[in-house]
Amino acid sequence: MRMKTFDTMGQILVTLDKGLNSKSINGYNPVMEARKIYPLIPEKDGQIIDAWGKPISIAIQPTENGFQIHIISAGPDKKMGTADDIIKDEFLRN
Repeated sequence: MRMKTFDTMGQILVTLDKGLNSKSINGYNPVMEARKIYPLIPEKDGQIIDAWGKPISIAIQPTENGFQIHIISAGPDKKMGTADDIIKDEFLRN
């Protein structure tokens, strides 16, 4: 199940890499954009979910040269902030 969550995080990153091309992220909805590219990406109540059915946290921070991306799954225990969290940090250049 952990691999399924890694796959989902990879799909989120591909979506962001294709869609984040300006400093303005106002109005950019990564969930909606990911569903356009990956219609089968797991989603519930407007949020992308991990293999355990919990929302995946997506933080996008614009920088001078691109975007810092922070993606977190609560992991198998379904609780954020514990040792089994799955975390992906990436920097996407403009």
